[in-house]
Amino acid sequence: MGHSSTSAVTRDVVLEIREGNREAFDQLFARVRDKLLVCCELAMSRRLRTKVEPEDVLQDTYAEAFRLFATFEPGKKGSFYRWLARIAVNRIRNLHRHYFETDKRGSGADLSLDGDPQSRTREGMDGPLLSSQSPTPSRVLMNREAVDEVVALVRRLPEELADVVRLRIYESRTVEETARETGVHKDTVTARLVRALEELARLQRSAEADG
Repeated sequence: MGHSSTSAVTRDVVLEIREGNREAFDQLFARVRDKLLVCCELAMSRRLRTKVEPEDVLQDTYAEAFRLFATFEPGKKGSFYRWLARIAVNRIRNLHRHYFETDKRGSGADLSLDGDPQSRTREGMDGPLLSSQSPTPSRVLMNREAVDEVVALVRRLPEELADVVRLRIYESRTVEETARETGVHKDTVTARLVRALEELARLQRSAEADG
């Protein structure tokens, strides 16, 4: 899995975007686009993917983040990605409620897809990131293929390791949050992440050798 820049967002760039500079926002978003798409893929259930494409969630996250950019506060390395991941995961949760829990209640009423505004400004960790360049048609295709490869590798992990990868790396949760979500001790989260990354590296080498 490749890496790309997720350095801290400068206040000058934030001010430009808040003044309506969409090009600056596009460049910022492009740096994390592929990683965020992996996040969407891993956070969406198979059932939800029959209703909504991960790319649709990604596009919705882009639009929502630009609209709400005034709420983003620049911070340490990785804070912009963590903010985006929160928006994406909140949207996925609300889509799941919209399609399935409303059916169960027998109601067709739409739910708000805005998510929890309090979760949008928390800062998080940096993590492995797929490369991301300008979205020309050929580049988008290559990005989609790379995303598929990463998602396939993560899904080959045992569930307890895949969960830690999804939460720690692609949802950018803290160790404490991941421990609460998975119901294990913080030390177990750290140990599982190490094991998961080692196994992913092994799987990737095996796939490259077979290819």
